Amino acid sequence: MGDPVELYMSKSMQELNARAEENVKNINSARAGLNSMSKTYQAAEKAAIDRDEERAYVLFMRTLFVYDRVRKMPDFKKSDFRMIKEMQKATDQAERLSTSLKERYQRIEAEQLAKRLDAAAVDTTSKSSGSSDGGKQSTSSAADKKPATATSAAGELDSAALYKLLKSPDASPNVLVFDLRPPGEFSACRLRHDCLINIDGSLIKPGCSVSGVEALVPPEGQTLWKARRAMTHVIIMDWRSNDRSLNPQHPVQVFKDAIFKWDSAGTLKSEPLLLQRGLQGVLLAYPTLTTDPAYQGPDSSKGGGSGGGLASIVAYPSLEDESRRKLEEQRKARIAAAAAAEAEAKAAEQKRNLKKSSGRRKRRLRRRRRLKRRLNERSATKRRLRVLLLCRLSIVR
Repeated sequence: MGDPVELYMSKSMQELNARAEENVKNINSARAGLNSMSKTYQAAEKAAIDRDEERAYVLFMRTLFVYDRVRKMPDFKKSDFRMIKEMQKATDQAERLSTSLKERYQRIEAEQLAKRLDAAAVDTTSKSSGSSDGGKQSTSSAADKKPATATSAAGELDSAALYKLLKSPDASPNVLVFDLRPPGEFSACRLRHDCLINIDGSLIKPGCSVSGVEALVPPEGQTLWKARRAMTHVIIMDWRSNDRSLNPQHPVQVFKDAIFKWDSAGTLKSEPLLLQRGLQGVLLAYPTLTTDPAYQGPDSSKGGGSGGGLASIVAYPSLEDESRRKLEEQRKARIAAAAAAEAEAKAAEQKRNLKKSSGRRKRRLRRRRRLKRRLNERSATKRRLRVLLLCRLSIVR
């Protein structure tokens, strides 16, 4: 089959999903959507044959996105839809390509990180070897400043890094996650991780102190809260925020400053990491890392949700509805078949009973005829005997 085409379209699964969603909202009729689905699916299959994984994934996902939009339109008729098998295949292909592309993106990211670390090590060695005592102090001063920049750059992590962190053997006792979404959203969908504390971010106001934050920690999270300074990694997340979109007044930033900068009772082992794109990004890249892969976010009830992961795109809601419809049709067919069989059995029983009753009537008629014949024979015999008797009497006289 040959090697896959080199990556050229994107650097992450999030970007590919964004490409797949482009222009989908411009489809305003079911007919146009179905035509688009058919052409997009054919192009996706061709890209898959050509081993262009990025293009194939985008096109398969676009097919699913379009179907998810079209099926909600009033002029869409499920009875006329003939691409259920194609949708299932598109789902399977998208899942397979998603796994392959994640591994390829992670491999490239690891290679780039290794190159940067090697370059930094070479640069540090060259500087230290050519410096005097004063130069050493200057280098030491620069090194003191460098971690601040590195900390700022490393102040967040993406979904792939979170996945690796939570899947590591020592994740449970060493990684603490703060989920700052409202309790209702937290109960609807959350990370599958034991060391997880939910705090309502809407209650965190600018100037909030550590004691103020502690007052918002629910009783079941108090033990983990007190153990936060012993954790190797502390992660902060909400629905979709990232470090570049935060301002000093944002609840996530206020919370981070409170537990990292203004905690006079002690310090954390490392700077808290902000999860890029929050739970929304996890649902897009690793839906199985959550308790509800089909969750579509806090805006889903208003019809404007930004979507969950691949599972929420298919929901497999539309295919599930179709499966339910088929199961219901099969159930009705079985009921109808059972009713027909029962009616046929009743008809056969009635026919047998009719034959039995008819046979009994015939037997009764035959018995009556035999009896009548016997009676007639007896009457004839009596008449003959009477005649003979009269003849004898006349002879005697």
